[in-house]
Amino acid sequence: MGASSGRIRGSVPRMGVGEAAATTLALVVHELATNSPKYGALSVPSGTPEVSGTDQEENLIMAWTERGGPTLKPPSGPGGTEASCWSGR
Repeated sequence: MGASSGRIRGSVPRMGVGEAAATTLALVVHELATNSPKYGALSVPSGTPEVSGTDQEENLIMAWTERGGPTLKPPSGPGGTEASCWSGR
């Protein structure tokens, strides 16, 4: 078993998604899951990421939450990042 075994929690309802939404959703989850060991909660022994979701009408509302990770630092210099919401069917 890997170093993060048992540290990732998930609670998402079983539901079907369209082909285009499945591809986008897979890319988003892949990006979050690969960044967590590099920069987020999985980069420290006590960190725990959690993915949760709810089914609201025809939409999946997904939340990725990381606890116990390193302290966030504001970006240095110009630029930065923004969180975005995505809704797909």
